[in-house]
Amino acid sequence: MIDRELTQENKAWGNSKYATDFDYLMHDYVLKALRPLFLGKECAELGCYKGEMTRKLSKEFSSVTAIDIEEKYCDIIKGMGLQNVSVVQSDFSKYQNYNQFSDLLSLHSLEHVEDDLGLLRHIQTHKSSDTRLHIVVPNGTSLSRQIAVNMGFMSEPLAVTEFEEAIGHHRTYNLELLKDLASRAGLKVIKAGGIMPKIFSNSQYDKALQEGIIDRAYLDAAYALSDELPELCSSIYITCN
Repeated sequence: MIDRELTQENKAWGNSKYATDFDYLMHDYVLKALRPLFLGKECAELGCYKGEMTRKLSKEFSSVTAIDIEEKYCDIIKGMGLQNVSVVQSDFSKYQNYNQFSDLLSLHSLEHVEDDLGLLRHIQTHKSSDTRLHIVVPNGTSLSRQIAVNMGFMSEPLAVTEFEEAIGHHRTYNLELLKDLASRAGLKVIKAGGIMPKIFSNSQYDKALQEGIIDRAYLDAAYALSDELPELCSSIYITCN
């Protein structure tokens, strides 16, 4: 069950935002990495939050089914008026119609699932043999996390920080942990990698973007290094059959 209550986050972190401007810019780079791996034109999005990625997916696929356990997020998606998007309120581990889709996308949601192995086994059981599952999660070995450890802000790179715990993270992955998890669930990983080498924290990226210190050209140039430096990227991904 996914717990992303913003009221809990705001109580603990004042004006902190669950999703920063850098997060939203990252959506384009996530799609750029995954687009060549999309199998067909019907997808399910596992976890839709407020619909920013849902809107982008509606332009990538002929039909999108947005699945979320939170009624308020489902209502937001329904109110967006996206003609090729349908909404299902369900726990991912109870939903069974995964075989209806060419592609399943879990984009920054698996870290919110308490029983990640159980969920992936459930999806493997209920999806068709050729359906592709694309998983994107925060990267526990990003350069920004390693710097935070050296500065004394974190105990070790894979630790779940107080902020992450407040917004419902249960764990932090690196590429090997993520690939091993998929393998134990009976999935075959056909591609794995990183998205966007990351030096700063999200709030530092936001400030640098707002003050014109960096721009999209800088982010494009950094993204181009993703394949060379996956272990230092902001996010990691796997695509599985």
